[in-house]
Parts: sequence; structure tokens; C-alpha cells
Amino acid sequence: MCASWPVSSLLAELRVDDVSLKAAVEASRALLEKSQRVTMIVGSKVRAAHAQTQTEHLADKLGCAVTIMAAAKSFFPEDHKGFRGLYWGDVSSPGAQELVEKSDALICVAPVFNDYSTVGWTAWPKGDNVLLAEPNRVTVGGKTYEGFTLREFLEELAKKAPSRPLTAQESKKHTPVIEAYKADARLTNDEMTRQINAMLTSDTTLVAETGDSWFNATRMDLPRGARVELEMQWGHIGWSVPSAFGNAMGSQERQHILMVGDGSFQLTAQEMAQMVRYKLPVIIFLVNNRGYVIEIAIHDGPYNYIKNWDYAGLMEVFNAEDGHGLGLKATTAGELEEAIKKAKANREGPTIIECQIERSDCTKTLVEWGKKVAAANSRKPQVS
Repeated sequence: MCASWPVSSLLAELRVDDVSLKAAVEASRALLEKSQRVTMIVGSKVRAAHAQTQTEHLADKLGCAVTIMAAAKSFFPEDHKGFRGLYWGDVSSPGAQELVEKSDALICVAPVFNDYSTVGWTAWPKGDNVLLAEPNRVTVGGKTYEGFTLREFLEELAKKAPSRPLTAQESKKHTPVIEAYKADARLTNDEMTRQINAMLTSDTTLVAETGDSWFNATRMDLPRGARVELEMQWGHIGWSVPSAFGNAMGSQERQHILMVGDGSFQLTAQEMAQMVRYKLPVIIFLVNNRGYVIEIAIHDGPYNYIKNWDYAGLMEVFNAEDGHGLGLKATTAGELEEAIKKAKANREGPTIIECQIERSDCTKTLVEWGKKVAAANSRKPQVS
């Protein structure tokens, strides 16, 4: 019988390798010292590494432009004077791709590079001008340094890095404005996104399901403190409904909003019953466009078209004899506005708003992204 690992081996924190940390900081300082156009790309592991504050402090010290990867939405404050939006290759925020590509130094903080985050491997920062700062290692100048945490590295680098006034590459943040539709106009994806964005406060947690909800969430303008939950590592569907339930249970002082497509919702719809059970006022925007629109954009086929449900009517099933959930439908801009008012007033249970939108009505970025990811994933196997 093998002896068990001592508890201390599981609970002990990593002991800092001071020599390695010092070398990593010096190599990084040297890169930044000789660079004039520095841009930071913030990745999705920065929150789990408890390094968000340190990331902001380093950006302040460098006076550099800051972009985020899609899955890091809300992980860097968007009211920061250096924030320049989303870097996502050809589907970046206006100006962000050019900003990154013209930089002579890139600081990639806790990124995850996969086919989705790199738009089919077309936006993967590499080269001698890239400082890759991961949760437990740093790679710069062709060498990798370990033995310290990301937070420790960023703290030390902020002490040694060149201090510069904010130039942010002499660019400005461009936030596309979605014009409001008339009340009797047919509900569109843009109008739905605009009205949801207007609901967001510093106390909001927005959960965005896999699909066009990703792209709608990433183009929203967030107040400081607002949180966005995305899942872009595996790209699986259905996770957002139980995730919204868990988030609402764990932080009942916050406003919880869920954006989910009809296909994804059908996998885990039953979790809405738990929201009814615990009287959680989650507001669910159910996009009813009769199919897996993201899959249609990547690889169309008959399997992408699903049986329609009465989604708003489903709430009565979960209410049974004692629930206070609310089911609503919206087919026009005005109906959605009224539905949101009713949802905000319902504090005794969840509200699902079935937003009926044309199947072809999706973001242009979804279509462009989908084509590039499809091309990357349809390549022939690379075997020797």
C-alpha cells in the first residue's frame, strides 16, 4: 500500500525562485525598454491567476494600449484610459487588429491560444517581440522562466519597466453605436443586443452561451465591475443555463442576465426549474432563430435545424403550483422593452424572454469567424 501524499504538499504555495524571477523581469524590461509601440493582450486565465489588479498597474506604468481576448471580456476594466477593445484577428474591435499588428512589443498576459481564440490560427502572436506571461511561466527572447506566479512577475515587472505617459499607440477606442429601432419594428439581433447592453451595471453578471451570444457580448460596452462569463476553450453548448443558476446562487446581490440560443437551451432547460425553486430573479434572453446558427455559419447541414418549442410557455411547467417564474415573448423592439420592464419587476423567480429573430439575422463577425475556423478545422490530417 502506497503512503498518501502529505496534506502540506497539496496546500503549500509555490516557493518563489528569486533568481528565475529576477532574470525573467530583466529580460522583459530589456524588451520593453527598446520598444516604442507596446500593446498588451489580456487573456482568459488572468482572473484565475488573481492577477487582474497587477495587470492594470503594469498598463498604467507602461502607458501602453490594452486589448482583451474574447474569453477575457470584463477581465480588464473598459473605462481604463488605455483600453482599446477586443483583439480577435479579423473580427477585432475597430482599430484593434491594426494596433496589435503594428506594435513592436506585445505583452500576452495569461492567454489561451486555440482555434477559436485565434480565428482558425490566423491571429496567434509569435516572434521575438512577444512577451508571453502565463500563470506559472514567462517566455521572452526565446527563453522560458519558471518558479513564480504571474502575479509576482507582474508586480516586479511594474517596478522595473519603463515609465511612460499614456500614448495608447495614439489611437482611440472605437465603440460602434447601435441605433435604436422604432417600437413597432421587427425585433433584430442588433436591437436585442442594444437593449441588453442598456441594462448592464457594475453589479451585473452576464452569461453568454456559445454561439452568436459570444459576439453580442463582446461588442457590448461594460461599466467597471460588470462581469461576463464565456466558455471558449471547448466550444460546447448548453453550459450557460446551469452556469447562470450557479452564479445566481453564489452571488445573489448581483443582477444576473443570460443570453442563450434555442439549440443550446434545449440541452439544459431543466435547470431553469432550480431558478424557480430558489426564487432567483435571473433574466434569460432566449434567442429563438430555429436552429444552430453558429454551426450553420461553420458547416451547414440538416442537423442544424431543430424542433421549435414554446419557450415562454415552458415556464409554467416549471412553476407548477407554487413557482413565480415568468415567461414572455418579444417579436418587436417595443415588446422587448416592455418585457424587460416586467422582468425587472419580477423579483420572486426567473424570467425568460423568448426573442423571436430571423434565422439569417446574426452578427457579421460570426459569419466571418465561422468561415476561418471551418477552413482551419477541415484541413487534412497532418501525419508523417
